[in-house]
Amino acid sequence: MPKERSAPNFVTATTAVELRIKEIILSDLLKGIDRHTTFRKLKTLIEAFGKRIRDENVRLKFETSLAQNALRLYGKTQMELEEMAGSYGIPLHALILAISGKTRRANNEPTEDKTPATPPHTPSADKIREFLYEDRIEIPDYHAKVKAEIRKIAENLADEEMKDRNGASLRNVAEIHVRHDYQQASIEQMRNDGVRLVWASTHIDCSKRCFPWQGRLYSLDGSSGVTDTGVPYIPLETAVNVPYTTKAGKTYMNGLLGFNCRHRLIPYKDEQVPPQGYTAAQTRRAYRIDQTQRAIEREIRKVKTRAHLIRDIGVASRGEVSSLFRTARQMTAAYRKYCERHNTVAMIYRTQVTLEEQAINRNNYFNARRT
Repeated sequence: MPKERSAPNFVTATTAVELRIKEIILSDLLKGIDRHTTFRKLKTLIEAFGKRIRDENVRLKFETSLAQNALRLYGKTQMELEEMAGSYGIPLHALILAISGKTRRANNEPTEDKTPATPPHTPSADKIREFLYEDRIEIPDYHAKVKAEIRKIAENLADEEMKDRNGASLRNVAEIHVRHDYQQASIEQMRNDGVRLVWASTHIDCSKRCFPWQGRLYSLDGSSGVTDTGVPYIPLETAVNVPYTTKAGKTYMNGLLGFNCRHRLIPYKDEQVPPQGYTAAQTRRAYRIDQTQRAIEREIRKVKTRAHLIRDIGVASRGEVSSLFRTARQMTAAYRKYCERHNTVAMIYRTQVTLEEQAINRNNYFNARRT
């Protein structure tokens, strides 16, 4: 059974900042905090995240994408909340005030009195009085109904995926950059060490894009030829610089070691045999398993994100929140078993949504190794 891989910090940090953006948006809207204050908070959060990124272009790309997603989600969530309040015929801030357990005196000071105070005589206040203070409506039922609707809006927000301008998941883009940086550093180090020929590793769940190139021998100096043992080799660039056109019509060089590629380069030694090869049928089966893993990981992240959001805004009981976190743990356990059953790596970091969770899992991993 393969060991679980520890999480790249940047990938989990990306997921964590997305969660925090959603928490700020929902919490501030429900508290009636003005949008300028909320946007200042979001700007500070995004800039702090950007400091993790050394490359200026990559940093700008992520900061811009996060800011655009934050604006989009703020507008969408605000509209959903206002539509909900509008269905009751009262402003959003009045609706939130009503379900918070607080009322206001005539001088507009908050009070925790259980007996509703008489609101000031304004058109909106008249609607609030008509809705809240007439016997024809049971206030407890009203509270429960509104909280259920807010919870649904929170769950919708939790399920929203943040994407870059090309429609790619920001979390996936983060993982792509982590792998790309590792690949480039590895190639540079091998060149510095005088390595001339390298094998491309193989893995059974290889994508169609990489399948023709895995398990072959390449040169790092641009040469082509045949080794003394009869193994042909070509320049690495031949396998790397393969044009790929997206659905949006954009073309990238995306062959071996391209987007989200997990292949490694292994220094060649005389008399060394090529890495294990796989048939197309084996690869297709493994790829289906890999895609199932990714789907399970996404669902686990969704459940955890929902639990965090509804806990923070108080629209669910402690037991309901605990139940969601328990469901996430059960899903993670089932995910581990799925990976074990198919003899594949459990990417636990892909189920994490906070840096605290990453630290706990890392500590558990090292503690287990010491026992």
